Amino acid sequence: LAAMVVRAALLRCDDGAYGEHVGRMMLPLLLSAHTLTGEKGQSREEGVDPFLVEEFAVRDLNLPAEEDFDAFVISGSLSSAYDREEWIENLCEYIRRLHQGKKRILGICFGHQVVAMALGGRVEAHRNGLYFGLREVELSSEGRKMLRMEENKLGLLFSHGDYVSEMPPGALSMGKSEWCGCEGMRIGEHILTLQGHPEFLFGTGETCFMRLLEMFASKLGEERAGEARKGYARGFANRQLLQDRIIKFLLEGFEQPTATRQPIIGFGSLLSEASARSSFPNLKNFRLARLRGYRRVLRHPASIFFQRGIAREETKEFASLSVEPCEDGNFLVAAFDIPSAELEAYHEREEEFFIALAPIEELDGTKVEEGLLCCAGTDDEYISRHGKKKFEERYGSYGLSTIWNWQGPILPCRVYLRHCVLACSKAGADVQENFLDNTFLWDRKTTIRKYLQDNPSIMQEQPPAALRDRYSG
Repeated sequence: LAAMVVRAALLRCDDGAYGEHVGRMMLPLLLSAHTLTGEKGQSREEGVDPFLVEEFAVRDLNLPAEEDFDAFVISGSLSSAYDREEWIENLCEYIRRLHQGKKRILGICFGHQVVAMALGGRVEAHRNGLYFGLREVELSSEGRKMLRMEENKLGLLFSHGDYVSEMPPGALSMGKSEWCGCEGMRIGEHILTLQGHPEFLFGTGETCFMRLLEMFASKLGEERAGEARKGYARGFANRQLLQDRIIKFLLEGFEQPTATRQPIIGFGSLLSEASARSSFPNLKNFRLARLRGYRRVLRHPASIFFQRGIAREETKEFASLSVEPCEDGNFLVAAFDIPSAELEAYHEREEEFFIALAPIEELDGTKVEEGLLCCAGTDDEYISRHGKKKFEERYGSYGLSTIWNWQGPILPCRVYLRHCVLACSKAGADVQENFLDNTFLWDRKTTIRKYLQDNPSIMQEQPPAALRDRYSG
């Protein structure tokens, strides 16, 4: 490694109490074993890992040419990744270009969140507000592999009020905690993000930590502030481990991920194993399960119905299925596992949805692992992830001004509804009955059983000949 020259761009995303310390924390993290000389943090010592680090003020729209650097470190910030500010939108577009070019990216706190946001994930304000201090993370298998740890617990220092509520397509979680379901991510061989702040343990990190603690004291209260102050010293237990693994990643990237599988939850046509296999030929472990806390609704237009000529625009019969939170919701679903390598294609296919992790139960009430679930999203989320141009191409070109904000009647696509009912019949009478009584129109009152009783011709109509195999349950 001594012969390598790794050019690292430090993207400083804050100018305040945290921002003024970014360079003075990050440079020691990367170069603390070396002699630092030169205004760019260049290491002159022979026989050491030769990082060349240059700092850029991102808020000033100062971003380097991608080809000039091998690795990019995106710092924390007191801003939120979902703020509609020019510098954040500019940074998101830059991250997408870096990702396309397979450039190595390390995202810290805000950097973790803005990478998730830029690549199709979701970031929200935490319902409990600010977290500041030490927190224990339960490492995933990917996290243990990256850190080369046998134990599955790791203490890290944190300072954040936002969190990644949905990972982007293809991301693997590094771990979770009671506070966050995603404490870090790995994407491919070239992206690592952490919600925590390893840099607080280097250089002027303690000064920065204590200054932020003083700034946040009124929000935290005396007890939590005292716990944060005591927790700082305990963070040093993992200092060398974190530094070694971060440096190794920035020098070499990750090894190819091992093949893993991800549970998917199906609640419409995917209730039929045959239908599910037509979309996911490599699926395994198809089974029935129960989903609680959601309601199944035909409430949004599907672009694909227009593309395939089965949307009836004059009667607004072009609604597709999604689910939305509902405290007393309870219905049967299918669950099956797909290779993690197919997750990116899954997210692309289900692009209009908010993909959530939801717990499913065995039919006897036993809890099983979480699966990915296509939930109702928002127009703003879609445009943020895919851009206004794509929205206009997929929806505006058919005279639609919204995906998720329908205020009046929108009725099921007839071909699709028949397809779902037939799929349920193949799964068994119990599944079909459950679907008819626990699936609703846009008004959240009319069941599909009642709707089909009033419109019996739907089940007698045949799909267009070219689509007959696709829409036959």
